[in-house]
Amino acid sequence: MHPIWRRSHRPYAAALRFILLTLARREEVGRARWIDIDFDAKTWTIPETKNGQPHIVPLSRRALELLMSLKSRAEGELVFCVKGGGPLHNWDRETKAIQAESNTEGWTRHDLRRTGATMLGDLGELPDIVEAALNHTSIRSTLAATYNRSPYRPQVATALQRLADELDAIEMAEINGTQSDLRNLKSQMGAQTREYGKWTISLLDTLV
Repeated sequence: MHPIWRRSHRPYAAALRFILLTLARREEVGRARWIDIDFDAKTWTIPETKNGQPHIVPLSRRALELLMSLKSRAEGELVFCVKGGGPLHNWDRETKAIQAESNTEGWTRHDLRRTGATMLGDLGELPDIVEAALNHTSIRSTLAATYNRSPYRPQVATALQRLADELDAIEMAEINGTQSDLRNLKSQMGAQTREYGKWTISLLDTLV
């Protein structure tokens, strides 16, 4: 068991990993409730989002595994909570603790969304799919939004699974210590992803 799981910031580490797997906002993850998780449909419904509309997030296999591990010891309606079921409220302190343990710095929780989106772009996902995964509406023109109201849910599900698989590949290369595999993986990344990849690889090991 990684030492981080025996420390106070365990729920925060799980929440940060979930942000990276779903590209959801920190506030949305902090408010996530078990009643909004549909394990059969493999979705998480966010009732209220920044753009004022409900958002259905397809869940990758890795995201579902994370949720199942938390469900077995749930203490209330919140998915990510402190002991006793209360909401997470020490994000800054615990994020700094995770940064220290993973020997990373200079990143914010929002960088997890940015990194995931960048990785999807480097994997060849179309901008509309990436924006749909982020639940963004501002990038699309008013005319385009008027005629195209598709949430791209099947495509987003595929994209998030590809993201989870890529993150798994990064972790496995680090765990196995196969430097050649790690170099090959880095060489396949785009320029922006390589920039974030410097801390992502160390961070992922901490968020196991």
